[in-house]
Amino acid sequence: MKGIPKVGVYMTFFPFSVGLKDTVAKALDLMKENRIRHLPVVADGLPKSIITEREINQVLSILKQESPDESLLVEDACAIEAYMAEADTRLDIVLDEMVRRHIGSAIITKDGRLAGIFTYTDACHHFSEFLKKHYGPNKPGSDAA
Repeated sequence: MKGIPKVGVYMTFFPFSVGLKDTVAKALDLMKENRIRHLPVVADGLPKSIITEREINQVLSILKQESPDESLLVEDACAIEAYMAEADTRLDIVLDEMVRRHIGSAIITKDGRLAGIFTYTDACHHFSEFLKKHYGPNKPGSDAA
């Protein structure tokens, strides 16, 4: 019987990232340009946090701004602590922790350095592939529901 795979197999490798001192405008631009909603935040080359599109929108709402001004920094808008897991952590452990914390992403590290990001989109994509592999592709008109 095969063991449960490691999260490093399913993560998004070498994700875009921003620094704590980068502007929220820069983070939002990166998200829009690359159609992503989660960005790892790094300081001195090490992962520190994650900033999400949702967090940015909440901060902008509180500040009553439609778009961020250049004085708003990532460190002012991101969660203080992000969930981080080493790339060799079993996938089920990462998924369980994401569910327990009600979070949509995890920073994946290798020897403490940013290696990737694992998001709920990655989880859904790979679960869909798993279902198709084990049960066959969906055929039009074959839905029981």
